[in-house]
Amino acid sequence: MKKTLSILLFAGLCAACASPLGKWVDPFIGTDYTGHTAPSAACPLGMVQPGPQSGNYLWKYCSGYNWSDSILVGFAQNRLSGTGVPSLCNVLIMPFSEAHGEGYASRKEAEEASPGHYAVSLPDNGARVDITCSQRVACYEISYSGKERHLFVNPQYIQLRSNDPKANLSKGIKAWEGETPDSRTLRGHILAKSWVEYDIWYEISFDQPFRACDSVVLHPDYKAPACVLDFGKGGKPLKVKISLSYTGAEGARANMAEVPGWNFKKVRKAAERSWEDIFALLPIEAPENIMTAFYTSMYHMYFQPNVISDLGAPVRYSTFSQWDTFRAADLLRTLLTPSLEADIVNSMLAEAEERGHLPVWDLCGKDNYCMIGNHAVPTVVDACLRGLPGIDKERAWAAVKASLTTSHEKSDWEIYDKYGYYPFDLVKEESVSRTLETSYDDWCAAQLAKALGKDEDCVFFEARSRNYRNLFDPSTGFFRRKRLKGQLEGALRTVPLLPRREAGEDI
Repeated sequence: MKKTLSILLFAGLCAACASPLGKWVDPFIGTDYTGHTAPSAACPLGMVQPGPQSGNYLWKYCSGYNWSDSILVGFAQNRLSGTGVPSLCNVLIMPFSEAHGEGYASRKEAEEASPGHYAVSLPDNGARVDITCSQRVACYEISYSGKERHLFVNPQYIQLRSNDPKANLSKGIKAWEGETPDSRTLRGHILAKSWVEYDIWYEISFDQPFRACDSVVLHPDYKAPACVLDFGKGGKPLKVKISLSYTGAEGARANMAEVPGWNFKKVRKAAERSWEDIFALLPIEAPENIMTAFYTSMYHMYFQPNVISDLGAPVRYSTFSQWDTFRAADLLRTLLTPSLEADIVNSMLAEAEERGHLPVWDLCGKDNYCMIGNHAVPTVVDACLRGLPGIDKERAWAAVKASLTTSHEKSDWEIYDKYGYYPFDLVKEESVSRTLETSYDDWCAAQLAKALGKDEDCVFFEARSRNYRNLFDPSTGFFRRKRLKGQLEGALRTVPLLPRREAGEDI
Protein backbone atom coordinates (compact mmCIF):
# COMPACT_ATOMS: atom_id res chain seq x y z
CA MET A 1 0.00 0.00 0.00
CA LYS A 2 2.78 2.42 0.96
CA LYS A 3 4.67 1.58 -2.25
CA THR A 4 1.55 2.21 -4.36
CA LEU A 5 0.91 5.53 -2.61
CA SER A 6 4.51 6.63 -3.21
CA ILE A 7 4.22 5.78 -6.91
CA LEU A 8 0.96 7.75 -7.21
CA LEU A 9 2.42 10.78 -5.44
CA PHE A 10 5.54 10.67 -7.61
CA ALA A 11 3.43 10.38 -10.75
CA GLY A 12 1.29 13.29 -9.60
CA LEU A 13 4.32 15.45 -8.90
CA CYS A 14 5.77 14.64 -12.33
CA ALA A 15 2.45 15.58 -13.92
CA ALA A 16 2.47 18.84 -11.98
CA CYS A 17 5.98 19.61 -13.27
CA ALA A 18 4.96 18.84 -16.85
CA SER A 19 1.73 20.85 -16.69
CA PRO A 20 1.68 23.81 -14.26
CA LEU A 21 -1.23 23.53 -11.86
CA GLY A 22 -1.42 27.30 -11.50
CA LYS A 23 -3.17 27.44 -14.87
CA TRP A 24 -6.30 26.18 -13.11
CA VAL A 25 -6.39 29.11 -10.69
CA ASP A 26 -8.87 31.87 -11.48
CA PRO A 27 -8.05 34.88 -9.24
CA PHE A 28 -11.30 36.58 -10.32
CA ILE A 29 -13.39 33.99 -8.45
CA GLY A 30 -14.77 35.69 -5.34
CA THR A 31 -14.16 39.23 -6.60
CA ASP A 32 -17.79 40.07 -7.41
CA TYR A 33 -20.62 41.13 -5.08
CA THR A 34 -19.41 40.37 -1.52
CA GLY A 35 -16.82 37.67 -2.15
CA HIS A 36 -14.25 40.10 -0.73
CA THR A 37 -11.26 38.81 -2.70
CA ALA A 38 -9.10 40.67 -5.22
CA PRO A 39 -7.08 39.55 -8.26
CA SER A 40 -3.91 41.07 -6.89
CA ALA A 41 -0.43 39.70 -7.40
CA ALA A 42 0.87 37.80 -4.38
CA CYS A 43 3.30 35.18 -3.11
CA PRO A 44 2.19 32.58 -0.55
CA LEU A 45 1.61 34.32 2.82
CA GLY A 46 3.38 37.43 1.55
CA MET A 47 3.48 40.84 3.20
CA VAL A 48 2.42 42.57 -0.04
CA GLN A 49 -0.52 41.86 -2.35
CA PRO A 50 -0.24 44.67 -4.92
CA GLY A 51 -3.29 45.04 -7.08
CA PRO A 52 -6.23 47.09 -8.32
CA GLN A 53 -8.49 49.35 -6.27
CA SER A 54 -11.98 49.99 -7.58
CA GLY A 55 -13.75 51.40 -4.51
CA ASN A 56 -13.85 52.11 -0.81
CA TYR A 57 -16.07 52.53 2.27
CA LEU A 58 -18.98 50.23 1.41
CA TRP A 59 -19.01 46.63 2.70
CA LYS A 60 -18.49 45.18 -0.76
CA TYR A 61 -15.04 46.79 -0.81
CA CYS A 62 -13.43 44.88 2.05
CA SER A 63 -10.64 43.80 -0.32
CA GLY A 64 -10.60 47.16 -2.13
CA TYR A 65 -11.82 45.66 -5.39
CA ASN A 66 -15.08 44.60 -6.98
CA TRP A 67 -15.13 42.93 -10.40
CA SER A 68 -18.42 44.55 -11.43
CA ASP A 69 -16.85 48.02 -11.30
CA SER A 70 -15.67 49.44 -14.62
CA ILE A 71 -13.39 52.04 -13.01
CA LEU A 72 -10.06 51.64 -11.18
CA VAL A 73 -8.85 54.38 -8.83
CA GLY A 74 -5.31 53.02 -8.61
CA PHE A 75 -3.17 50.23 -7.23
CA ALA A 76 -2.48 49.57 -3.52
CA GLN A 77 0.25 47.40 -2.03
CA ASN A 78 -1.40 45.30 0.71
CA ARG A 79 -4.89 44.08 1.42
CA LEU A 80 -7.15 41.57 3.15
CA SER A 81 -8.72 38.64 1.34
CA GLY A 82 -12.08 37.09 2.18
CA THR A 83 -12.66 39.07 5.37
CA GLY A 84 -15.86 40.83 6.41
CA VAL A 85 -14.16 44.04 7.57
CA PRO A 86 -11.94 46.29 5.44
CA SER A 87 -8.42 47.48 6.22
CA LEU A 88 -4.95 47.98 4.68
CA CYS A 89 -4.73 48.93 0.96
CA ASN A 90 -1.90 51.36 1.68
CA VAL A 91 0.19 53.52 -0.66
CA LEU A 92 -1.93 54.02 -3.78
CA ILE A 93 -0.28 54.70 -7.13
CA MET A 94 -1.80 55.43 -10.54
CA PRO A 95 -0.04 56.12 -13.87
CA PHE A 96 -1.23 58.46 -16.60
CA SER A 97 0.13 59.97 -19.78
CA GLU A 98 -1.19 63.24 -21.30
CA ALA A 99 -4.63 62.92 -19.68
CA HIS A 100 -6.42 61.02 -16.94
CA GLY A 101 -9.91 60.27 -15.70
CA GLU A 102 -11.63 62.10 -12.85
CA GLY A 103 -9.53 61.92 -9.69
CA TYR A 104 -6.80 60.12 -11.70
CA ALA A 105 -9.15 57.13 -12.13
CA SER A 106 -9.61 55.22 -15.37
CA ARG A 107 -11.79 52.64 -17.01
CA LYS A 108 -10.24 49.18 -17.08
CA GLU A 109 -9.70 47.03 -20.17
CA ALA A 110 -7.97 43.74 -21.01
CA GLU A 111 -7.76 42.74 -17.36
CA GLU A 112 -5.91 39.49 -16.61
CA ALA A 113 -4.63 37.70 -13.52
CA SER A 114 -2.80 34.52 -12.56
CA PRO A 115 -0.90 33.41 -9.45
CA GLY A 116 1.79 36.03 -8.87
CA HIS A 117 0.68 38.38 -11.67
CA TYR A 118 -1.96 40.98 -12.56
CA ALA A 119 -2.24 43.25 -15.61
CA VAL A 120 -4.72 45.79 -16.93
CA SER A 121 -5.01 48.56 -19.52
CA LEU A 122 -6.15 52.06 -18.51
CA PRO A 123 -7.61 53.71 -21.65
CA ASP A 124 -8.48 57.01 -19.94
CA ASN A 125 -4.92 57.34 -18.62
CA GLY A 126 -3.01 56.02 -21.60
CA ALA A 127 -1.19 53.28 -19.71
CA ARG A 128 -0.83 49.53 -19.34
CA VAL A 129 0.15 48.16 -15.89
CA ASP A 130 1.81 44.81 -15.17
CA ILE A 131 2.26 43.78 -11.53
CA THR A 132 4.17 41.00 -9.79
CA CYS A 133 5.92 40.72 -6.43
CA SER A 134 8.17 38.92 -4.01
CA GLN A 135 7.00 38.34 -0.44
CA ARG A 136 7.84 41.89 0.67
CA VAL A 137 8.24 43.91 -2.53
CA ALA A 138 5.62 44.96 -5.08
CA CYS A 139 6.95 45.26 -8.64
CA TYR A 140 5.35 47.29 -11.46
CA GLU A 141 6.12 47.62 -15.14
CA ILE A 142 4.15 50.53 -16.63
CA SER A 143 3.91 51.12 -20.37
CA TYR A 144 2.61 54.50 -21.59
CA SER A 145 0.80 54.87 -24.89
CA GLY A 146 1.32 58.64 -24.97
CA LYS A 147 4.51 60.69 -25.02
CA GLU A 148 4.30 61.85 -21.38
CA ARG A 149 4.84 59.62 -18.37
CA HIS A 150 3.38 60.53 -14.98
CA LEU A 151 2.71 58.67 -11.73
CA PHE A 152 0.20 59.76 -9.10
CA VAL A 153 1.23 58.68 -5.57
CA ASN A 154 -1.23 58.87 -2.65
CA PRO A 155 0.05 57.65 0.76
CA GLN A 156 -3.21 58.83 2.40
CA TYR A 157 -5.16 55.97 0.84
CA ILE A 158 -6.53 53.26 3.15
CA GLN A 159 -9.55 50.97 3.10
CA LEU A 160 -12.23 52.17 5.53
CA ARG A 161 -15.74 51.05 6.42
CA SER A 162 -18.61 53.47 6.08
CA ASN A 163 -22.20 53.51 4.86
CA ASP A 164 -21.42 56.76 3.08
CA PRO A 165 -20.08 56.10 -0.44
CA LYS A 166 -18.70 59.68 -0.46
CA ALA A 167 -16.78 59.43 2.82
CA ASN A 168 -13.20 60.65 2.79
CA LEU A 169 -9.91 59.24 4.04
CA SER A 170 -9.18 61.83 6.74
CA LYS A 171 -9.91 59.37 9.57
CA GLY A 172 -7.74 56.60 8.20
CA ILE A 173 -4.25 58.11 8.22
CA LYS A 174 -3.51 59.74 11.58
CA ALA A 175 0.05 60.87 10.89
CA TRP A 176 2.62 60.83 8.10
CA GLU A 177 6.25 61.74 7.64
CA GLY A 178 8.33 61.25 4.55
CA GLU A 179 11.34 62.22 2.53
CA THR A 180 12.63 62.27 -1.03
CA PRO A 181 16.34 61.41 -0.67
CA ASP A 182 16.93 61.48 -4.43
CA SER A 183 15.10 61.56 -7.76
CA ARG A 184 14.64 57.78 -7.78
CA THR A 185 13.30 57.25 -4.25
CA LEU A 186 10.35 58.12 -2.00
CA ARG A 187 10.18 57.07 1.65
CA GLY A 188 7.50 57.44 4.26
CA HIS A 189 5.95 56.37 7.57
CA ILE A 190 2.20 56.13 8.08
CA LEU A 191 0.25 55.86 11.33
CA ALA A 192 -2.94 54.24 10.12
CA LYS A 193 -6.21 53.28 11.75
CA SER A 194 -8.65 50.90 10.14
CA TRP A 195 -9.92 48.00 12.26
CA VAL A 196 -6.67 48.34 14.24
CA GLU A 197 -4.16 51.15 14.60
CA TYR A 198 -0.83 50.27 13.04
CA ASP A 199 2.42 51.79 11.80
CA ILE A 200 3.72 51.00 8.35
CA TRP A 201 6.83 52.22 6.54
CA TYR A 202 7.28 52.21 2.77
CA GLU A 203 10.03 52.80 0.26
CA ILE A 204 9.34 53.44 -3.44
CA SER A 205 12.16 52.99 -5.93
CA PHE A 206 12.20 53.80 -9.66
CA ASP A 207 14.46 52.49 -12.41
CA GLN A 208 14.85 56.02 -13.83
CA PRO A 209 14.79 59.48 -12.23
CA PHE A 210 11.72 61.68 -12.09
CA ARG A 211 12.17 65.21 -13.40
CA ALA A 212 9.62 66.88 -11.14
CA CYS A 213 7.53 66.10 -8.06
CA ASP A 214 4.39 68.24 -7.76
CA SER A 215 2.31 68.19 -4.59
CA VAL A 216 -1.44 67.59 -4.90
CA VAL A 217 -3.92 68.75 -2.23
CA LEU A 218 -6.71 66.17 -2.24
CA HIS A 219 -8.41 67.30 1.00
CA PRO A 220 -7.45 69.92 3.60
CA ASP A 221 -7.68 67.39 6.45
CA TYR A 222 -5.40 64.77 4.90
CA LYS A 223 -2.17 64.14 6.82
CA ALA A 224 -0.22 62.52 3.99
CA PRO A 225 0.39 64.70 0.91
CA ALA A 226 -0.19 63.23 -2.53
CA CYS A 227 2.09 64.03 -5.45
CA VAL A 228 2.48 63.62 -9.19
CA LEU A 229 5.86 62.52 -10.49
CA ASP A 230 6.94 63.49 -13.99
CA PHE A 231 9.28 61.04 -15.71
CA GLY A 232 9.49 63.02 -18.93
CA LYS A 233 8.76 62.04 -22.48
CA GLY A 234 9.75 58.79 -24.12
CA GLY A 235 8.50 55.33 -24.89
CA LYS A 236 10.51 53.48 -22.28
CA PRO A 237 8.40 51.58 -19.71
CA LEU A 238 8.67 52.75 -16.12
CA LYS A 239 9.58 50.14 -13.51
CA VAL A 240 8.61 50.66 -9.87
CA LYS A 241 9.40 48.70 -6.71
CA ILE A 242 7.59 49.30 -3.40
CA SER A 243 8.70 47.65 -0.18
CA LEU A 244 6.81 47.70 3.12
CA SER A 245 7.78 47.17 6.75
CA TYR A 246 5.90 47.08 10.05
CA THR A 247 9.07 47.75 12.08
CA GLY A 248 10.71 50.88 10.68
CA ALA A 249 12.31 52.72 7.78
CA GLU A 250 15.38 50.50 8.05
CA GLY A 251 13.14 47.48 7.61
CA ALA A 252 11.59 48.88 4.44
CA ARG A 253 15.07 49.58 3.02
CA ALA A 254 16.27 46.11 4.00
CA ASN A 255 13.21 44.47 2.45
CA MET A 256 13.89 46.19 -0.88
CA ALA A 257 16.97 43.94 -1.19
CA GLU A 258 14.59 41.00 -1.66
CA VAL A 259 14.32 42.12 -5.31
CA PRO A 260 17.74 43.23 -6.57
CA GLY A 261 17.79 44.86 -9.97
CA TRP A 262 14.90 45.44 -12.36
CA ASN A 263 14.24 42.08 -14.02
CA PHE A 264 10.44 42.02 -13.90
CA LYS A 265 10.16 38.69 -15.72
CA LYS A 266 12.54 37.03 -13.28
CA VAL A 267 10.50 38.19 -10.28
CA ARG A 268 7.29 37.03 -11.92
CA LYS A 269 8.73 33.57 -12.63
CA ALA A 270 9.89 33.27 -9.01
CA ALA A 271 6.41 34.21 -7.78
CA GLU A 272 4.84 31.63 -10.09
CA ARG A 273 7.28 28.96 -8.87
CA SER A 274 6.42 29.73 -5.26
CA TRP A 275 2.77 28.97 -6.04
CA GLU A 276 3.61 25.83 -8.04
CA ASP A 277 5.50 24.51 -5.00
CA ILE A 278 2.26 24.84 -3.03
CA PHE A 279 -0.06 23.39 -5.67
CA ALA A 280 2.26 20.41 -6.28
CA LEU A 281 1.62 19.27 -2.70
CA LEU A 282 -1.87 18.15 -3.77
CA PRO A 283 -1.85 17.06 -7.42
CA ILE A 284 -5.28 15.86 -8.53
CA GLU A 285 -7.00 14.88 -11.76
CA ALA A 286 -10.62 15.92 -12.21
CA PRO A 287 -12.98 17.66 -14.64
CA GLU A 288 -11.91 21.18 -15.51
CA ASN A 289 -14.49 22.93 -13.34
CA ILE A 290 -13.39 20.89 -10.33
CA MET A 291 -9.71 21.61 -11.04
CA THR A 292 -10.48 25.33 -11.16
CA ALA A 293 -12.49 25.29 -7.95
CA PHE A 294 -9.91 23.16 -6.12
CA TYR A 295 -6.76 25.07 -7.01
CA THR A 296 -8.40 28.48 -6.69
CA SER A 297 -9.47 27.50 -3.17
CA MET A 298 -5.95 26.29 -2.40
CA TYR A 299 -4.62 29.58 -3.77
CA HIS A 300 -6.89 31.61 -1.50
CA MET A 301 -5.94 29.47 1.50
CA TYR A 302 -2.32 30.60 1.21
CA PHE A 303 -3.13 34.31 0.92
CA GLN A 304 -3.24 34.61 4.73
CA PRO A 305 -1.81 34.78 7.33
CA ASN A 306 0.84 37.26 6.21
CA VAL A 307 4.47 37.60 7.14
CA ILE A 308 5.12 40.88 9.01
CA SER A 309 8.80 40.34 9.85
CA ASP A 310 11.54 41.96 7.80
CA LEU A 311 13.95 40.17 5.51
CA GLY A 312 16.56 38.32 7.57
CA ALA A 313 14.67 38.72 10.88
CA PRO A 314 13.07 35.82 12.76
CA VAL A 315 9.87 34.97 10.91
CA ARG A 316 6.66 36.41 12.33
CA TYR A 317 3.14 36.15 10.95
CA SER A 318 -0.07 38.09 11.50
CA THR A 319 -3.57 38.30 9.92
CA PHE A 320 -4.99 35.49 12.05
CA SER A 321 -8.67 35.19 11.22
CA GLN A 322 -8.94 32.22 13.56
CA TRP A 323 -12.72 31.99 13.85
CA ASP A 324 -12.78 31.48 10.07
CA THR A 325 -9.76 29.21 9.64
CA PHE A 326 -9.44 26.86 12.64
CA ARG A 327 -11.90 24.30 11.25
CA ALA A 328 -10.13 23.57 7.97
CA ALA A 329 -7.42 25.90 6.65
CA ASP A 330 -5.10 25.61 9.65
CA LEU A 331 -5.57 21.86 9.80
CA LEU A 332 -4.80 21.42 6.10
CA ARG A 333 -1.68 23.60 6.33
CA THR A 334 -0.60 21.46 9.29
CA LEU A 335 -0.65 18.44 6.96
CA LEU A 336 0.72 20.09 3.80
CA THR A 337 3.30 22.55 5.12
CA PRO A 338 4.07 21.56 8.73
CA SER A 339 7.22 23.69 9.07
CA LEU A 340 5.39 26.76 7.81
CA GLU A 341 2.45 26.08 10.15
CA ALA A 342 4.91 25.70 13.03
CA ASP A 343 6.17 29.22 12.28
CA ILE A 344 2.56 30.44 12.30
CA VAL A 345 1.86 28.77 15.65
CA ASN A 346 5.08 30.12 17.16
CA SER A 347 3.99 33.59 16.01
CA MET A 348 0.74 33.07 17.94
CA LEU A 349 2.69 32.01 21.01
CA ALA A 350 4.85 35.13 20.78
CA GLU A 351 1.70 37.25 20.60
CA ALA A 352 0.33 35.46 23.68
CA GLU A 353 3.47 36.24 25.66
CA GLU A 354 3.22 39.92 24.69
CA ARG A 355 -0.49 40.48 25.41
CA GLY A 356 -1.39 37.73 27.89
CA HIS A 357 -3.53 35.57 25.58
CA LEU A 358 -3.46 33.95 22.17
CA PRO A 359 -4.63 36.15 19.27
CA VAL A 360 -8.37 36.29 18.65
CA TRP A 361 -8.21 38.18 15.31
CA ASP A 362 -4.70 39.48 14.76
CA LEU A 363 -3.93 42.16 12.17
CA CYS A 364 -0.57 43.91 11.75
CA GLY A 365 0.49 42.39 15.05
CA LYS A 366 -2.52 43.93 16.87
CA ASP A 367 -5.73 42.26 18.10
CA ASN A 368 -9.07 43.60 16.92
CA TYR A 369 -11.01 40.98 18.98
CA CYS A 370 -13.41 40.31 16.11
CA MET A 371 -15.67 37.25 16.45
CA ILE A 372 -15.91 35.06 19.54
CA GLY A 373 -14.12 32.31 21.38
CA ASN A 374 -10.36 32.02 21.11
CA HIS A 375 -9.80 29.63 18.25
CA ALA A 376 -6.06 29.99 18.22
CA VAL A 377 -6.47 27.41 21.01
CA PRO A 378 -7.58 24.50 18.75
CA THR A 379 -4.96 25.52 16.17
CA VAL A 380 -2.16 25.44 18.74
CA VAL A 381 -3.44 22.21 20.32
CA ASP A 382 -3.70 20.45 16.96
CA ALA A 383 -0.15 21.47 16.06
CA CYS A 384 1.15 20.14 19.37
CA LEU A 385 -0.72 16.84 19.20
CA ARG A 386 0.49 16.27 15.64
CA GLY A 387 4.05 16.92 16.73
CA LEU A 388 4.87 19.80 14.42
CA PRO A 389 8.61 20.53 14.50
CA GLY A 390 9.97 23.41 16.54
CA ILE A 391 7.02 23.96 18.89
CA ASP A 392 7.70 23.98 22.63
CA LYS A 393 4.66 22.18 24.04
CA GLU A 394 5.09 23.59 27.54
CA ARG A 395 5.25 27.09 26.08
CA ALA A 396 2.16 26.29 24.04
CA TRP A 397 0.32 24.99 27.10
CA ALA A 398 1.12 28.14 29.07
CA ALA A 399 -0.42 30.24 26.27
CA VAL A 400 -3.50 28.01 25.99
CA LYS A 401 -4.18 27.98 29.73
CA ALA A 402 -3.66 31.73 30.11
CA SER A 403 -6.02 32.43 27.20
CA LEU A 404 -8.81 30.40 28.86
CA THR A 405 -8.34 31.63 32.42
CA THR A 406 -7.15 35.26 32.20
CA SER A 407 -10.00 37.62 31.31
CA HIS A 408 -9.71 39.80 28.22
CA GLU A 409 -12.11 41.32 25.72
CA LYS A 410 -15.12 39.00 25.12
CA SER A 411 -13.65 36.43 27.53
CA ASP A 412 -14.98 37.27 31.00
CA TRP A 413 -13.86 34.20 32.90
CA GLU A 414 -15.04 35.44 36.32
CA ILE A 415 -18.63 35.64 35.02
CA TYR A 416 -18.33 32.43 33.02
CA ASP A 417 -16.95 30.35 35.88
CA LYS A 418 -19.47 31.73 38.36
CA TYR A 419 -22.55 30.82 36.32
CA GLY A 420 -21.34 28.08 33.99
CA TYR A 421 -22.55 30.13 31.00
CA TYR A 422 -22.76 33.77 29.90
CA PRO A 423 -26.07 35.20 31.27
CA PHE A 424 -27.66 37.42 28.65
CA ASP A 425 -28.69 40.04 31.19
CA LEU A 426 -24.99 40.50 32.03
CA VAL A 427 -23.44 39.75 28.64
CA LYS A 428 -25.60 41.62 26.16
CA GLU A 429 -24.22 40.17 22.91
CA GLU A 430 -23.58 36.62 21.72
CA SER A 431 -24.10 35.04 25.14
CA VAL A 432 -25.15 31.67 23.68
CA SER A 433 -22.58 31.43 20.90
CA ARG A 434 -19.76 32.60 23.20
CA THR A 435 -20.68 29.85 25.64
CA LEU A 436 -20.79 27.19 22.95
CA GLU A 437 -17.52 28.21 21.31
CA THR A 438 -15.75 28.42 24.64
CA SER A 439 -16.92 24.89 25.39
CA TYR A 440 -15.09 23.66 22.30
CA ASP A 441 -11.92 25.58 23.15
CA ASP A 442 -12.02 24.07 26.64
CA TRP A 443 -12.33 20.56 25.23
CA CYS A 444 -9.29 21.19 23.04
CA ALA A 445 -7.34 22.45 26.04
CA ALA A 446 -8.26 19.30 27.95
CA GLN A 447 -6.78 17.15 25.19
CA LEU A 448 -3.43 18.94 25.36
CA ALA A 449 -3.43 18.84 29.16
CA LYS A 450 -4.08 15.10 29.02
CA ALA A 451 -1.24 14.56 26.53
CA LEU A 452 1.16 16.52 28.75
CA GLY A 453 0.13 14.68 31.92
CA LYS A 454 -1.45 17.74 33.53
CA ASP A 455 -4.24 15.79 35.19
CA GLU A 456 -5.70 18.57 37.32
CA ASP A 457 -5.95 20.92 34.35
CA CYS A 458 -7.43 18.13 32.23
CA VAL A 459 -10.21 17.56 34.79
CA PHE A 460 -10.96 21.29 35.00
CA PHE A 461 -11.19 21.91 31.25
CA GLU A 462 -13.06 18.69 30.46
CA ALA A 463 -15.66 19.59 33.07
CA ARG A 464 -15.95 23.19 31.86
CA SER A 465 -16.24 22.02 28.25
CA ARG A 466 -19.70 20.69 29.17
CA ASN A 467 -21.05 24.16 29.89
CA TYR A 468 -22.89 24.12 26.57
CA ARG A 469 -25.41 21.82 28.27
CA ASN A 470 -26.45 24.64 30.57
CA LEU A 471 -28.11 26.48 27.69
CA PHE A 472 -29.81 23.51 26.06
CA ASP A 473 -33.62 23.53 26.16
CA PRO A 474 -34.84 19.92 25.77
CA SER A 475 -38.38 21.12 25.12
CA THR A 476 -37.33 22.84 21.86
CA GLY A 477 -34.11 21.00 21.03
CA PHE A 478 -32.26 24.32 20.74
CA PHE A 479 -29.70 26.26 22.76
CA ARG A 480 -31.25 29.38 24.23
CA ARG A 481 -30.22 32.46 26.16
CA LYS A 482 -30.43 32.20 29.93
CA ARG A 483 -30.72 34.84 32.64
CA LEU A 484 -28.65 35.29 35.78
CA LYS A 485 -31.22 33.41 37.83
CA GLY A 486 -31.30 30.47 35.45
CA GLN A 487 -34.42 31.36 33.46
CA LEU A 488 -34.36 30.75 29.73
CA GLU A 489 -35.27 33.72 27.55
CA GLY A 490 -39.05 34.05 27.35
CA ALA A 491 -39.58 31.39 30.01
CA LEU A 492 -40.79 31.84 33.59
CA ARG A 493 -39.45 28.53 34.80
CA THR A 494 -35.90 28.08 35.98
CA VAL A 495 -33.92 25.41 34.14
CA PRO A 496 -31.46 23.70 36.49
CA LEU A 497 -27.83 23.36 35.55
CA LEU A 498 -26.93 19.92 34.30
CA PRO A 499 -24.48 18.12 36.58
CA ARG A 500 -20.84 18.15 35.56
CA ARG A 501 -19.64 14.63 34.96
CA GLU A 502 -16.31 13.13 35.76
CA ALA A 503 -13.43 13.60 33.38
CA GLY A 504 -13.33 10.92 30.71
CA GLU A 505 -17.10 10.53 30.33
CA ASP A 506 -18.77 11.18 27.01
CA ILE A 507 -19.41 14.85 26.33
